[in-house]
Formats: sequence, structure tokens, C-alpha cells
Amino acid sequence: MKKSIAGFTLIELMIALVLGTIITAAALMLFISGQRDITLQQASADIQSSGNFGLGFITKDIRLANLDAANSLLKKDTAYGGIIIAASNYPQSMQQAIQGKNVFSSAIGSISNVKDPFSGAMIGSAQLVIQFKAQNDGFNCEGRAYTAGSYIVERYFLRADIDASNEPNSPLGLACEATSYVDGASTFNNSNFGSGSGQLIIRRVDYFHVLLNVSNNDNSTFKYLDMSNYAADSTNPHINAVQIGMLVRSNDGIGGNNFRADQQYQVLNQSIVVNADNNIKTPFLRRVIQQTVALRNAGLGISDTVTAAGGQ
Repeated sequence: MKKSIAGFTLIELMIALVLGTIITAAALMLFISGQRDITLQQASADIQSSGNFGLGFITKDIRLANLDAANSLLKKDTAYGGIIIAASNYPQSMQQAIQGKNVFSSAIGSISNVKDPFSGAMIGSAQLVIQFKAQNDGFNCEGRAYTAGSYIVERYFLRADIDASNEPNSPLGLACEATSYVDGASTFNNSNFGSGSGQLIIRRVDYFHVLLNVSNNDNSTFKYLDMSNYAADSTNPHINAVQIGMLVRSNDGIGGNNFRADQQYQVLNQSIVVNADNNIKTPFLRRVIQQTVALRNAGLGISDTVTAAGGQ
């Protein structure tokens, strides 16, 4: 007696193959989506850690600006003034040492990776130079020791990072260069100050912008000016606070191919778009980080504020 042999029909086999393919594809999509989420979270954490650390590092010293200056009202002609705009902010004994050197704050004192969204013209980054009198021994932003009673000068600017690969544009970072001098000295402790590379504080910054909160003599009018407009203001208003804005990006790409060359960012009063390499379309996470720092040694004491916004 013959035994009947049962098996899959062709239709059943095809259904099993289709179901297996669908389940495998769904699992693969979940894996890819999970990887993208992890990459995005890592990029966001990277920006937050570097941005928060960098801002904290900068604002700590900015709050000391104008400490023990000749006048508590900080202006562009204040001797030993905390925000260095002009030669008059340095003592008379240092006038020869600063000639021809890049030792002043400027609206476009350093490079950037951004351009105007309307004209397409490149926009330079700001340079911020501050000084304060050290009340105790300590270390400057480059990690060099200084002694109590010295005047500490720090220069914040963007420069290229030599440790870079597969970058969507110039690998710029926010750096700080520092020096010091004592009252009556005719030279800086670091004779190369103004031309050194400094120490990187925030590793990837596409744009750095600075505004000054200023007011007239009776404090009836307040406004924000960049360094150039403040230097050109004939009324010589006094400075109450410094507003810092940066476009910070992640060190690594976040995957995908949805890079938007027309993505606009608002950094303080300046609209910008990223000037990216057309051959590298990998999107990078970017965030606008802004903070207003009250100059507690220079007048009214406006409250500190921090804001952030983002994009790709």
C-alpha cells in the first residue's frame, strides 16, 4: 500500500518567501532607523557638550572683564578697559608693543564658513579681545599660569583645525590665545600675542558673532552694536553686556542625503547660510548657540540669557 507524501504547494512556498522577505525588510528598516537615531543623538550630545563647555569657559572670563579698570563705566577709551576696542584700552606704556598687531576686538576679525543668503557674499567672523586684572594666581585660557596683579588679555577667534578629515567645509574651531602684562610694562608676557594659533575651545564652529549692549550716559537708550559700529559711534556709549552667537556643528555626519544648501540660520542680528563643499552632501547637525553675558564690573548688570536653535 502506497503512502501519500504531503508537502508545500508552489503557492504556499511563494507566500512563505514573500512573508519572510517582508519580515526581513522590516527588521532591516528598524535597524537602519535605530542607527540613524543613535547617530543623531550622538551628534546632538557632541554639540551640547562642546558648546556648553566652551560657553562656560568663555563666559567665566568675560564676567571678569573690566575688573580694576580706570573707570567702572566701560567705554572704547577706558584705560585698562575690559573689552579692547582701541589702543586707548591699553596703558600708555604698552602703546609701542601693540603697534601693527592683531590685538583688538573686530566685527570681521576672523574667517567663517558662512555667507549672506541674499548676496552670496562671504561673512567674516568676529574677534573678541578682553582683559581683566587677576586678583589671585591662576591659569589663562591656554592653560598657562599667571600671577596675581597681572593684567590678563585673551583673544577669541576662529581658526582652522589641523586635525580634520572628510570635512564639508573648512574645519574651523573657536580658539583662545592669551597673554599678560604687569602695570608699567612695555611688552606682553607673550611677544607673539596676536599672531598665535591659541588653544581650541569648541572644535567645530562655522560662524562666530559678537554684539555689545550699550547705553547712553543717562541710561535712557539701550541698543546692540557690533564692534565696527560701536567703534564708529561718536557718542561713545558705555558697554553693559556682551552678546555671543555661534553656529556650531557636529564633528561627524548624521547620515542620509538631505543636505539643504539654502538652510538659513539666524545668529543674533545676522542671517546666514552655510558655504558647504558641493562634493560633500552628507548633512551635519548644526545648532545656533547664543548667550548674553552681563559685565558685572562695568555698570548696569543685565541678566545673562542663553538660547539655542538648530538645523542641518
